[in-house]
Amino acid sequence: MRRGASTVSSMDYADSDQSLVVNRVDQNLLISLRALLDLRHVTKAAERVHLSQPAMSAALRRLRRHFNDELLVRSGTGYELTPLGRRLQPLVTAAVQSLDSVWRESAVFDPVSSDRQFTITSSHYAAAVVLPGLRTQLAAQAPSVRVELQSMPRGTALSENEVLRSDLVICPLGYGLAGATRCCSTMTSCALSAPITRSHPAS
Repeated sequence: MRRGASTVSSMDYADSDQSLVVNRVDQNLLISLRALLDLRHVTKAAERVHLSQPAMSAALRRLRRHFNDELLVRSGTGYELTPLGRRLQPLVTAAVQSLDSVWRESAVFDPVSSDRQFTITSSHYAAAVVLPGLRTQLAAQAPSVRVELQSMPRGTALSENEVLRSDLVICPLGYGLAGATRCCSTMTSCALSAPITRSHPAS
């Protein structure tokens, strides 16, 4: 071995893995956490993930101990998220979707048998132009594939986190996509027209 060359041993990887918090937490709690943050109701969250109400209450207690935060607090007849709960919600959603994609991944994508859900972020105009044809193609070629449509915020660029949560982003050329400059391509082009009066300078 050359002097000064660096090596990474299997022990280095083991030490790195042992430092991960994910190794010390029951991963099933992530599913419960997402349901609790989305629905803000213990009984409804239990129904979504097919747990009993006492089991979901126990999961909430464990989550509160882990985060040292209430996550959900009573407000009138319901619950509200704490500030930490609100910060966690998009992170938990992205984490669950990423894990789901990992377990659904295969060497070959078979549209006929796949039941994967794809997230598409687009403007209302792009959705109106693209989605009708896409739904027709999916019904014929990938009947079990699901599409979740996210509306693109007006006048602001998508954050890198928002881009990573989407499988496809349809946007005008020049629209800001943080961290996505290498994976953009032109999908289609169209001409826009608008009626103007004869007295308008552009007429």
